Amino acid sequence: MAASLMLTACFTGVESTKAITKKDVERAYEGSDATVEADRDRLYAATSAAFVEWQQGKRFFVTDDNVRLLFAPSADAAADTASLQHRYLCYKGYSTDTSIDGKECVVIAFADDSGREFQLPTGKTLDDLKQPYAIPFLIDMDEVLQLRSMLTGKEVYVKTPLWYDAEGNAANGRRFVRVKILDVLPGNKVFPYRLRFSDVEKGVEAFVYMSSAQSSVQNRTYTDLFSDTDVHLRYPEISDENWACIVRGDVTIGMTKDECRLSLGSPKTINRRATYDGLVEYWSYDNGVYLIFEDGLLARYRK
Repeated sequence: MAASLMLTACFTGVESTKAITKKDVERAYEGSDATVEADRDRLYAATSAAFVEWQQGKRFFVTDDNVRLLFAPSADAAADTASLQHRYLCYKGYSTDTSIDGKECVVIAFADDSGREFQLPTGKTLDDLKQPYAIPFLIDMDEVLQLRSMLTGKEVYVKTPLWYDAEGNAANGRRFVRVKILDVLPGNKVFPYRLRFSDVEKGVEAFVYMSSAQSSVQNRTYTDLFSDTDVHLRYPEISDENWACIVRGDVTIGMTKDECRLSLGSPKTINRRATYDGLVEYWSYDNGVYLIFEDGLLARYRK
């Protein structure tokens, strides 16, 4: 009994250790590479123009028909009811309207490809609009064209297995394989850019979504999606068999924590527990996957 109490006491400090979150894991892997990746994100980023620099004819892609909720009511009943999703709007100019507090607020005029006009009250003055102005549910096609000129034809290594087909359905992707970027297209209301690419080895085409500097979700930047160099070269100690597993997004018994992180990404949480045989580490993911490591190697898992 005394021996049991002594063992429990020895392990108390470890067992009460706070659970490690996904952010903690990602922060632990940040180092000198973080600065390099931030510079690369800036290099492959489209420049957003301030509203006062907009030229008539500037085009926007509509990601969601809810954009109509932003427009002032129109005398044209068809303009108020017809869907605008996945269509283009053209900037026609602006007027001003006096608000109840006496400000001269900008009202932006758009027209669709059939000539229907839409008025967007911004509630902002021209002085307010000297900075880039993002409108919900609209993607600036000038930014898409900038990225298209920068990235089309570039051969890189894709880091994410979250691929999509032409209809936007999730597809089985591979990570860390060489791909060629074929085009940049407007994306959706969360990620404004959709990149079409081909898997150089397999010859199949797929798409990934990419965030912009203004995106509400910032986990799909260029460096989140792509590496300019072969990632396998950074890990010469990983066997070809285990690397093939990583490319497929799979794990196998005996893999190291680094290998599992490369394959599945950083876990949501990590918990550690001391046992009589040593330290056991539990990784859990949002999708229900969990991994159990003993002495630093994968011992059990559920996918």
